[in-house]
Amino acid sequence: MSKEIIYNALGNRERLSKLLSYPSEIFDSWQYVLIMDQLKELSKTEVDIDIPVLVARLQEVGEYQRVEQVIQDIMLAQHTVNFDYLVGQLVQNARRREIRNVNKDFDNMEEEEWVSAYDDICKKYVVDNETCIEMAEFADGNFDEMFPPDNFVPWRLTAMNEALIGMFKNNFIIVAGSPGCGKTTFVDDEAANSRTLYFQLEVTRTETFAKFLQKKTGIHVKKIIANKFLTDKDNQDIQIAKEELKNELNFKMYDRKNDDFQYIINKIKYELMYGSYELIVIDNLQRVRNIGDGEAGVANLTGTLKQICKDFQVPILGISHLTKAAYTTETKPTLGNLKGGGSYIQDADCIILLYRDEFGNAVFDCQKDRFGTPGIIRGIGFDTHFCKYIDTEIDRFDSYHTL
Repeated sequence: MSKEIIYNALGNRERLSKLLSYPSEIFDSWQYVLIMDQLKELSKTEVDIDIPVLVARLQEVGEYQRVEQVIQDIMLAQHTVNFDYLVGQLVQNARRREIRNVNKDFDNMEEEEWVSAYDDICKKYVVDNETCIEMAEFADGNFDEMFPPDNFVPWRLTAMNEALIGMFKNNFIIVAGSPGCGKTTFVDDEAANSRTLYFQLEVTRTETFAKFLQKKTGIHVKKIIANKFLTDKDNQDIQIAKEELKNELNFKMYDRKNDDFQYIINKIKYELMYGSYELIVIDNLQRVRNIGDGEAGVANLTGTLKQICKDFQVPILGISHLTKAAYTTETKPTLGNLKGGGSYIQDADCIILLYRDEFGNAVFDCQKDRFGTPGIIRGIGFDTHFCKYIDTEIDRFDSYHTL
């Protein structure tokens, strides 16, 4: 059965019921389970299922049970589904269930018997990110398969790419700074540079669009938002910019009305299931509500975002504020000034602190890079007229080892 036929039937009770009239042998196991679950969701009642046939089909890849949260997140009508991710979740769930059952009998088993049972389960449910391997075996592996040349998203600025290569697809990246230092302006440009899912919790979508109009026309964003004091030439330039942005803006935005933690996480999973995104941006992390209390709540937020990076192989770029102590001293901020505590530092793969030097110039200070050397990223200037960061003639990266 082709995926297209399954896709077209999702959310339609009559089409799904008609599919069940066909012999079950024409379906792959995941297709059969998907149809059953969809009918149950639509009818809210049990559906007649040929249990022996279904079990026989599932034995090919293991006895899967429905993962309630995953199904709830992705079984949405009229949308395609990332079936590889779904099957991976089902495999992991079945594997853990069998391991728990074996552990219950641990006291009644010999050590060799338990190890053998555990190994059999691991072989039955092979999940790449949970298997054990002799590291020497990688020496015989295909280099391009281990390290695909497209496993990162390039930054918009050349200076950022020279220092950091790019945003690797399983990385959680934080840009932090004091209010007014240019964090949102920086991530706005990154969002427009690739296909991005943007959660803007600070300003509205119309205000964001006004900022992009300024980047095109040079007209101050306040004049655009107020729609006052605009000359005829200004209005002509704005119309031209709108037409250009229609073809250039390539990101989808959820604005500040949607700042609940579980809502954002569900939307990220939902969008990644049927959409194709290269980057996720959250402005800002402190605006996310209902994450939990204290340090445990922050750890819940950062840990969940980091896990999404791994599961979906997509980088997440988040904005963070600094603590008040960073605003009251003249020394440059450090990781200790990051608002939110140690969980941000622990889970983030890269942390860039953005601040102004004594001359008012923007300083991009990379203070954590999990796979590189921290240091000051040179070669970035700011165009105040068009309100955007630009590459300058200074092209170098000063690591802390060379300062």
